[in-house]
Amino acid sequence: MFIKRATLAIFLVLLVVCLPQIGKALDDFYIGRAHEKHALIINSWNDFPQENLKNIDALPAQALHAYESLKAVGYSDSEITLMVYHTGDSFVDFNGDGIDDLSKAEIDYEDAAVSKANLREALTEMAANSGENAEIVIYIISHGAYYMETVVFTFEDGSIVSYGELMDWLRPIKTKNVIILLDFCYSEGFTNNSFELCGAYVWASSPFTVDLFYSNWTSMNSADKAIFGIAGSVFFHPFWNLITEGKGVKESYYYGRSQLLRWKEVDHTIYRQNFKDLALMQRPAYHIQRDTSINLFAMLAGLSTVANSMLAVLALVSAAIVVPLARWWLEFSALSRQHGDDASITNRKQVTLEDYLN
Repeated sequence: MFIKRATLAIFLVLLVVCLPQIGKALDDFYIGRAHEKHALIINSWNDFPQENLKNIDALPAQALHAYESLKAVGYSDSEITLMVYHTGDSFVDFNGDGIDDLSKAEIDYEDAAVSKANLREALTEMAANSGENAEIVIYIISHGAYYMETVVFTFEDGSIVSYGELMDWLRPIKTKNVIILLDFCYSEGFTNNSFELCGAYVWASSPFTVDLFYSNWTSMNSADKAIFGIAGSVFFHPFWNLITEGKGVKESYYYGRSQLLRWKEVDHTIYRQNFKDLALMQRPAYHIQRDTSINLFAMLAGLSTVANSMLAVLALVSAAIVVPLARWWLEFSALSRQHGDDASITNRKQVTLEDYLN
């Protein structure tokens, strides 16, 4: 009777504790957990032409931040294609530690080599060579613009890329685990609610609002610097902080959005006075596109943290049962030794497991 009750108790505890975690895992994407991984990071500008600012750290800093985040969650340099445009800016520090983050990165395409042609080649090769269970991360940091009523992202040389072109390059992808992160103005309008690839999509801004960046903010207080560093994207810098900690894309999105909404408390400079309300209007967005069939591999990868939680709970519950069992066995063995063989205690009230536990 006790064993049945204990088994039922273990099952109920596991159910209560782990069901929310199972639902959370199935509703999110985790970066760095697949056996086969491919990532491409690109920043295609180093200027802010509308503000007449040249050679600003913000965009290359955010690319380098994402690069280090991917390395922290298990990506190797051979699994990352890094395209960094930093012409006129030979020192980039995204977190304020005084170290040149350019010197620490293995950059594949740099400055003039960060071009539309090389981006097309890199993405086409990635799409062709990735397997059905691969994890693919694509992070684009750029300036967005409207071209013939369509949102595009741009290069400093004047080239533009539309969503249709991007999908043409990526269409051979077979995996259902694609994470596309778009960090430029009007970025939600770039995809125009068309999701050809299965996975997670995150946009930094709505189709009608700008994407806030900052650069060389060395005077930021220590608490805010831990969240934003000193250069990068107001939304995506906190986002990548949580990815570094092993959190899911959806959880990281909500964290990045919450930090964006408090940017008005962080930004007190005169220059950015007119931009404070823009943080409230930026409105990042998140979307999961699932396949109609269940991708078992992706599900198991997402449930890895759930399995760890279940094992921990099972160990605790098992300990609560094993300890009384061990104590009962020791007491029973002592009585057996005291009265000789089993026959000598048949006329005494035996200490049964049921007696002990009840």
